[in-house]
Amino acid sequence: MMKPQTPKTPVRVLISYAWEDEAYRDWVAQLATQLRADGVDARLDRWHLEDRTFPEFMNSEVREADKVLVLCSPKYQEKVHAMEDGGPLTGSGWESMLLSSAMFAEGKRSKVMVALARGQSKESVPSWLQTFPREDLTHSDETKNHQHYLLLLRRLTGTTESAPPLGPLAIEAPDSVTPLFAGMLLD
Repeated sequence: MMKPQTPKTPVRVLISYAWEDEAYRDWVAQLATQLRADGVDARLDRWHLEDRTFPEFMNSEVREADKVLVLCSPKYQEKVHAMEDGGPLTGSGWESMLLSSAMFAEGKRSKVMVALARGQSKESVPSWLQTFPREDLTHSDETKNHQHYLLLLRRLTGTTESAPPLGPLAIEAPDSVTPLFAGMLLD
């Protein structure tokens, strides 16, 4: 049973990803397009950069986003870990730093959503995101990918599956129950 919970305003979601080959960047744009078609205000650098620099874009988008969807891939992990280790400044590393800082400073762990976009978790997900639940969008089976996309969409929008109703207790309660501390005086 689905509990219908359509937000009054669309959920604003920044998509954080590593710039890789053109095919991957097109795939990210297709994912963002599908999210927008499904009522999510997916924010993507190629559409929403406007006249801002990349750091300005990332700073304001992380701050203003309801959720940040991190698309993990081997290149994403490589860029994040390289920056953490004192390497060159990268967009992925900068966003990761902003996210981890915001998450710990504001206590908003639920703001970060993780999806596996390429590779396996161990090689694609940065160490600080390893314990986060994630949707796997790497399946070659379209049905399986669609199922994971729907789960991701539910998580992003807060639309959850309702638990079935509780039935009556299956055992009969005894007529008299002896209190656990019967006869003990408490001071």
